[in-house]
Amino acid sequence: MNDSRRDLSRYIVGLLGSAVLTAVPFWMVIGRAADRSTTLTAIALCAIAQVVLQLRCFLHIDFNRKRREDLLLILFTTLILILLIGGTIWIMTSLSYRMH
Repeated sequence: MNDSRRDLSRYIVGLLGSAVLTAVPFWMVIGRAADRSTTLTAIALCAIAQVVLQLRCFLHIDFNRKRREDLLLILFTTLILILLIGGTIWIMTSLSYRMH
């Protein structure tokens, strides 16, 4: 019973935190609360915070010894995605430069 109650509270915290981290950038864009660079920085920070929050609350990824393999798998997948996306942008930029 105690574990299910703790999981439920973790899900509620994750839901409310995700809602806030979605609403803040939405409000900044709709309300034009700050200049463009500040708004983009806030969006990026809220996105990073939301990824961490969802990994922690919904996927139960933390730094425990048992869960370390899951964390390493996610980090390795992120590295591969960054390399693929960065390489694609690099190649396409180079091709665009050479075509003009």
